[in-house]
Amino acid sequence: MSDLEKVKLRNSTREEKSTIENIVPILEKLEREEHVAFNQLIAKCRDPKHIVFWSMSEILKKYWLMKTDGTIDESISNIVKSSVRTISQPFNLVHPIRKAAGKEIKEVLQAEQGEKKEDIK
Repeated sequence: MSDLEKVKLRNSTREEKSTIENIVPILEKLEREEHVAFNQLIAKCRDPKHIVFWSMSEILKKYWLMKTDGTIDESISNIVKSSVRTISQPFNLVHPIRKAAGKEIKEVLQAEQGEKKEDIK
């Protein structure tokens, strides 16, 4: 499976697996250690017009989740929106890949790779 291949997320978008593999651990760290920044990121992804608290935007920029102009890349936004299952606080972080319920990301990606090989046969 090429790093440029895309996998389907819970919000029905497709994103590169390498991007997902890099963003998910950052989201988990934010949820544990920077809860307010995590909440602000979710709000910004759901509503691009949301204004993030300045100190929280600095944290998001530090982790490359927010661009210097204050916007969120569409891929990151899709991953965030697919990773959050609840509408209001407290947010429940889940794996963004549609088939990943209760599985590690490597298991899901390996399974998807197997499915593609079966499709080729």
